[in-house]
Amino acid sequence: MNTLETYLKNCRSCLMSSQEAQAYLDGRGISGSLRITWGLGYDPNSRRVVLPVCDYQGQPISFTARAIDPGADPKYLHQFGFAKSRWLFGLSQPVCGVPVVVEGPLDCISLFGMGISAYALQGSDMSLWQAAHFVWLSSNDEVLLYPDNGSGLEKQWSEQLRRVGLSVTIPTLPYSPFHPSSADPDWLARNDAAWLCDQIEPVFGVRKGE
Repeated sequence: MNTLETYLKNCRSCLMSSQEAQAYLDGRGISGSLRITWGLGYDPNSRRVVLPVCDYQGQPISFTARAIDPGADPKYLHQFGFAKSRWLFGLSQPVCGVPVVVEGPLDCISLFGMGISAYALQGSDMSLWQAAHFVWLSSNDEVLLYPDNGSGLEKQWSEQLRRVGLSVTIPTLPYSPFHPSSADPDWLARNDAAWLCDQIEPVFGVRKGE
């Protein structure tokens, strides 16, 4: 077992014994089964949930860590020396339907729990390295971008994906007066999962649980 694997194993043990970290994940709608599937852990020294970044075979190559304290800056920290622009979060998970691009790892996990094959950039910009991963992930050369939440990131993402020959679709979710205009996948999964489930089949082309 190498140093990274040892660290991740210790973090998984710490998560099991930390009521505070578990309460944070409960609040984010990350169930116990999802925590096991994604190998989540907790680092009590930095007070961050640890999310392993794995390759296609499920082997950990690095980690990203999300602060559990409100207002913490930065929200995410990455392992020193990790070239996150060359990887996507979620690569080891199976593709079901058209792959969806999201920004953050927790968005990825939340949508995965609802049957959507999402992959996270772990940042706002998409590199050509990351765009190339979607060539491998997409069975029909099509990629979906999660609808605009006011950030305007879709333009840069679309340009990179089209540079590697992929077709890009940006679906429009129906308007709801009960959702803020900036609602992201993680927010919807936590606050109105039933509504988002109703949109999964017609918008994303997959059914919950497939």
